Amino acid sequence: MTKKMSRNYILEYIYITKKESWQTYDFWSHFVWNNFIDWSSFTGLWFS
Repeated sequence: MTKKMSRNYILEYIYITKKESWQTYDFWSHFVWNNFIDWSSFTGLWFS
C-alpha cells in the first residue's frame, strides 16, 4: 500500500466516523482538559 492510498484510507475513515467522533468530542475534550488542569496543579505544587 502506497502512502497516498494509506492517506486516502485514513481520510475516508475520518469522514465516515466524523459524526461519531464529534459526538464524543465534548467528552474527550473535557476529560483531557481536566487531566491538564490536574497535571498543572501537580507540577505547580511540585515546583513551588
